[in-house]
Amino acid sequence: MAEHFGRHPDAEIYLSQPGFGVVLASRTLGEFGDDKARFANAKARKNYSGQSPITRASGKKSVVLARYATNRRLYLGAKYRRIASRRGPVKAIVALEHAMLKG
Repeated sequence: MAEHFGRHPDAEIYLSQPGFGVVLASRTLGEFGDDKARFANAKARKNYSGQSPITRASGKKSVVLARYATNRRLYLGAKYRRIASRRGPVKAIVALEHAMLKG
C-alpha cells in the first residue's frame, strides 16, 4: 500500500499532516477523493468531515447544533487526533469507544 500511495501526486501533502502515517493518509485521501474541484474551499471540506457546527440564527436568537449527517470515519479520526493531542492515545481510544456506543 505504501508503494502505491507514494506514487500519488498529493501523497506528500497528506503525509505532512501531524500524526498521519501511510495508512491514515491513504484512508483520508480515499474518503475525500483526489478531485480538487470537489470542494469549493477548506470550509466545505471541513463540513463534509463533520468538524464544523451548524449555526442557526433568527432575530436575536442563535443556536449551535452538531452535524449528524456526516462522514463518520473522517469525524472519528479527527476526534481521535484532537483528544490524543491533549490527553494521550489511551484516553482518546476510550473516548471514541464511548462516542461509538452513544451513536
